Amino acid sequence: MKILVIRYKFIGDVLLSSTLCASLRKSFPDAQIDFLMHANAAPLFAGNADIDNVIPLSAAERKTLAYFKKIWRVTRAKYDIIVDATSTAKTEFISLFSSKSKFKIGRFKKGRGLFYTHRVAKQFDNKIEQRMAMLKPLVDAGFGIVEDRQLKLYPTDQEIELVDQQMRQAGVDRDRNVFALSVSSKFDYRYWNLDYMEEVVKHCLDKHNAQVVLLPGMPHEEDLISNFHARFSKQANIHSTIDAKSLRELCALLSQCDIYIGNEGAPRHFAEAVGLPTVCVFSPSANLDEWLPVQNEHHKAIEWRSVYTDASEPEYENDDATYHELYNSIKPAHFIPLIDDVVKHNL
Repeated sequence: MKILVIRYKFIGDVLLSSTLCASLRKSFPDAQIDFLMHANAAPLFAGNADIDNVIPLSAAERKTLAYFKKIWRVTRAKYDIIVDATSTAKTEFISLFSSKSKFKIGRFKKGRGLFYTHRVAKQFDNKIEQRMAMLKPLVDAGFGIVEDRQLKLYPTDQEIELVDQQMRQAGVDRDRNVFALSVSSKFDYRYWNLDYMEEVVKHCLDKHNAQVVLLPGMPHEEDLISNFHARFSKQANIHSTIDAKSLRELCALLSQCDIYIGNEGAPRHFAEAVGLPTVCVFSPSANLDEWLPVQNEHHKAIEWRSVYTDASEPEYENDDATYHELYNSIKPAHFIPLIDDVVKHNL
């Protein structure tokens, strides 16, 4: 059996969709499972036993003529099952070119989906359950589908050894707990108030005797990270010189830490996927029930809805005054108890 999973979007979305591959691997252990995604996410899944072939779609291949050539070549593999977790007009052409595929599963969208054999209506808000619902047509057909919701990434021994060397050279004591801290974000409006984050860091240093590694970000985030580090210029337990030049190196760095604290986003997903407990703050641009619907002793989070007392739901746009008012309503006093609880149960 040959199976193709499709997900074009941001890296966090692709990682969440990898749970489809994990579930299909458990359900069809001898199948060939391929994963088609944008090329920037592809390196993350090297060495993942749930995926036989990662098929990258480069920026050049997203252009119209090149795109059709690419998907024509991809569909020559004659897949038995196609799970299109993107389900756009563009990805639907993959099902069109796969006329003999018995299962071509896409999401239900009004006026679209002519080339799917099965269309799945949205039933859940949270992202993982949305992915699992894509497998229902296989359940209905009598297949014994085993769901696997666990995010998984696998840094290599060589990548881990390199990060370990960098941490030691930076002065990190490998016999003490290391807190990975994300203070920046791809979009400026998505990182939490830095004054609040400073208070959180001081708490972690004082109460938990933590060593804090400031996670590197994209080039436009470097000044923010550097300026935040400067607030602790006399503190030897803060480190920001451990580099991660690729997504895989970032995953390796996270795998050598003991807890993730910071903003919701791809780094938090990476942390969970390499086995770290996580505590994060959601910006108003993301919904906690969608991205982290189940909280437990390993993973906790907070959003403005957790602390906002007004019964009405305010209207806002990303980065407007109401957005920042809601974001700033989350205070360190709300966030710190979550950290203490996760530390208590995990470290």
